[in-house]
Amino acid sequence: MEKIQEIVNLLDQHIDDIDFAKSSISKIENEIARKENNIWKASELGKSIKKNERNVYLEFLYSFIIIGLILYLIF
Repeated sequence: MEKIQEIVNLLDQHIDDIDFAKSSISKIENEIARKENNIWKASELGKSIKKNERNVYLEFLYSFIIIGLILYLIF
C-alpha cells in the first residue's frame, strides 16, 4: 500500500510539473506573439518614416522651384 501511495505522489508531482511546463510554454508563446507584433509595428514605422522623408524632399524641391520661378518673374 505504501508503494502505491509513493507512485500516486510521484504521478501528482509529474502532473504538477506538466502543468507548470504548459503554463511556461503559454507565457513564452504570448511573449513571442507580442514581440512579433512589435517587429511588425517597427517595420510599419520604418516604412512611414521613409515615406515622410520622401515627401519632405519633394516639398523642398517644389518650394525651391516656386522660389526660382518667383525670382525669375521678378528679375
